[in-house]
Amino acid sequence: MTEPRRTELSLPLVRRSVSPSAEEAEVSVEDGANCFSRITFSWVGSIISLGYNREWQRARGESQGPAALTEEDLLCLRQDDVPRKLSQEAHAAWQAHSPSLIRSLRQAFGGPYLFAACFKLIYDSLQMAGPYILKDLLNYLSHCNAGKGPADEGECTLATGMMFVLLILGSAALQTTVLHQYFHRCLRTGMRLNASIISLVYGKALRIAGAGKDESGEEQRTTGEIVNLMSVDSQRLQDAMTYMHTLWSGPYQITITLIFLYFVVGWSMVAGVMVMLLQIPAVTVVARSIRLAQRKLMSIKDNRIKITNEMFGSIRLLKMYGWEDSFESRLDGIREKELKQLRTYQILQIISSAMWATAPILTALATFAVYSASYGELMPATAFTAVSLFNVLRFPLTMFPNTITSAVEANVSVKRLEKFLVASEISGRTNDPTGEAVVVQDAELKWPNGTPLLSPMSFAVPAPVQGQSKAHLTVVLGAVGTGKSGLLQALIGDLHPVAGQLKTSGTMAYTPQVAWIRNATLKDNIIFNSRFDEADLMLLDDPLSAVDSHVARTLLKMFQSPLLAKSSIVLCTHHIHAVNSADQIILLARGKREDEESVANGRVEDGEPGEQDDELLLQAAASAQGPAAQVTFCGSLNEFREKFPKLAAGSSEKAFERQLSRQISHEETLPVAAKDKETGPGQLV
Repeated sequence: MTEPRRTELSLPLVRRSVSPSAEEAEVSVEDGANCFSRITFSWVGSIISLGYNREWQRARGESQGPAALTEEDLLCLRQDDVPRKLSQEAHAAWQAHSPSLIRSLRQAFGGPYLFAACFKLIYDSLQMAGPYILKDLLNYLSHCNAGKGPADEGECTLATGMMFVLLILGSAALQTTVLHQYFHRCLRTGMRLNASIISLVYGKALRIAGAGKDESGEEQRTTGEIVNLMSVDSQRLQDAMTYMHTLWSGPYQITITLIFLYFVVGWSMVAGVMVMLLQIPAVTVVARSIRLAQRKLMSIKDNRIKITNEMFGSIRLLKMYGWEDSFESRLDGIREKELKQLRTYQILQIISSAMWATAPILTALATFAVYSASYGELMPATAFTAVSLFNVLRFPLTMFPNTITSAVEANVSVKRLEKFLVASEISGRTNDPTGEAVVVQDAELKWPNGTPLLSPMSFAVPAPVQGQSKAHLTVVLGAVGTGKSGLLQALIGDLHPVAGQLKTSGTMAYTPQVAWIRNATLKDNIIFNSRFDEADLMLLDDPLSAVDSHVARTLLKMFQSPLLAKSSIVLCTHHIHAVNSADQIILLARGKREDEESVANGRVEDGEPGEQDDELLLQAAASAQGPAAQVTFCGSLNEFREKFPKLAAGSSEKAFERQLSRQISHEETLPVAAKDKETGPGQLV
C-alpha cells in the first residue's frame, strides 16, 4: 500500500514550545481592545508599564525577577499576523497569480493597505484646515487690534478667540489620530510582505534546480543571491510600503495646496508652479541614474557574498595552500568596487534630496516676489497663511521624489524576486502504483546544466514485506564520479530523468555524504521533527568512506539486523566488501565500453585481489570527461561472483581493510596533486 505524495522538506526545522493549535488559540491584546484603545494605541500600555516597572525596580535594587523584558513578556500576534498564516496566504496567492508577484501580494495583503488610503485622503484634506483657521485667527487679531467703534466690541471677545484656538487644536489632534492609523496599517502591511517574501524565497530555494546554468542557458541562483533576496530585497519592499501611497497623495496634496494658494496670493502662485516644473526634468534624470546605480550595486553585492561563501566553504583549502592573501586581495577588490558604487549611489541620493528640499523655499521666494510686485503690500495674514501652505507643500515635494526612488528600487527587487520564483524547479518524487520501493525503466539522467550523468538504465528495488527478517539491501557500486550520488538525488526527487521513468513509493530516509548538522539534539538531527518511525526506503550515500574499518563492518552488520527489517536499503559505495551483504548489486562505470568490460572482469596484469578492486575503481573513474556512466551489471551476489570472479575475490575481510588504508593515504596526498595539476592562486578546487 503506497502513501500519498507529500511535499518534501516542508516540516519546521525548529522544535516548537507550543503546538500550532495552541498558538492560533491565543488571543492578541489588540484583537481584544475596544475602539478607544485602538485609536489611542493604549493596548500597548501594559508592556510599556511592565518594562518601566522592572527598570525602576532594578535601579532601586528591588528586582527579584528579570531585570528587563523577556521573550515571554511580548504581546501575542494577531491571528492574521501569525507567520504560518502569512506563508499560506502568500503561497496560495502566488499559485493563483504567478508570475506576477505584485498581483499576488495585492490579493494576499492588499485589503488593509487600500483601507489605509482612506485615512491618507482624510489626513491630506484636513491639512488644508489648519492654514485657513490660522488665517481667520490672524484676521481676527488684526481687526481687534485696529481702532474699532462700539459696533465691533461684540465681535472681539475672548470666546471668539478661544474658538479659533480650539479649532486649531482639534484639527491637529484629528490629523494626528488619522495619520497614525494610516501608518499603523502601512507598517503592518510592510511587515507581512517581508515575512511572506522570505517564506516564498525559502520555499523556492528548497525546490529550485541545481547550480550552474539550466538547459535554456539561464543562470541559476547562488547561495549569496538567495540570501540577498531574503534579506535585502524583502526589506526594501517592506520599507517601500510606508510611503508608497505618496505616489498618489503627493500630487493630490500639491494640487489642492496650489488651489488654496491661488485664493490666498492669486496668480502669484504661478511663479511657484513654474519653479517646480523646471525641477521635474532634473529630478527625472537623477531618479533614472539612481535606478541604474542601484542595479549595479546589487550585482556587485551578490558577487561579494558569493565569493565570501566560497571562501568560508573552502577555508581548509585556503589555509592548506596559503591562499589567504590571494583571496583577500580578490575580495578587497570586489569590496572596493562595491564601496565606489555605493558612494555614487549615495551622492545621487543626496542630490535628489537637496533638489527637492530647496523646492519649497524657491517656490515661496518666487511667489512672494511676484505678489509684492503685483499687489504691493503683503499683509501678515496673507504671508503667514501662504507660509503655512508652503510648509504643507514641503512634505509632498520632499517625499514624492524619494517615494519615486523607493518605488523604482522596489520594482527592481520585485523583478529579481519574480525571476527567482519562476526559475525551473525539481519535479519531486513520482509514486509507483505497483508498490515497489524503486522502479527505474530506461531512465536517463542529466545534470541541470545538461551534462550527462547516467545512461539509460533499468532496475527495481522491492518494497519491504511484512514479516521479513532483514532489510533488502541493494548496493550501488562504482568509483568516484560514476554518478552514485546523482542517482540518489534522482530517487529523492532532486533530479528528473530526461527520458524513461523513475518512481518510488512509501516513506523515505536519505543520508547524504556531507551531513547538514543543525543546533539541535542528535534525535532532532535525524528525524527533523517528523514522527520517529522506520522508513520504507533508506538511501545511504557512501557512509562507509568516513569511518574506520571496524565501524564500517559494524554498519554492514546493522544493515542486516532486525532493527531495519521493515525497510529496503539502497547503499552507494565504492567498497567491494559491501557486496557480501547485498541482495542486489548494481555496478556503475564511466568510460569507453571496452575499457569497462576489461576492468570490470578483473583483468589486470599483476597484484593481489585486494589491489584489483582498487584498480577497477580508479580506472573506471579515470575518464572524467567521457560519456555518461552506465550500469555494467545488475544482479544478485552469486551472479556477481560468477561474472566477476577476480573482482569478487577482492571482497574479503583483509582486502577490505587494505582498501580502506590505501584510501586514507590516497586522500591525504590528493590535495597536493590537485594543487600541482589543476589549481592556481585564487582558484578553488
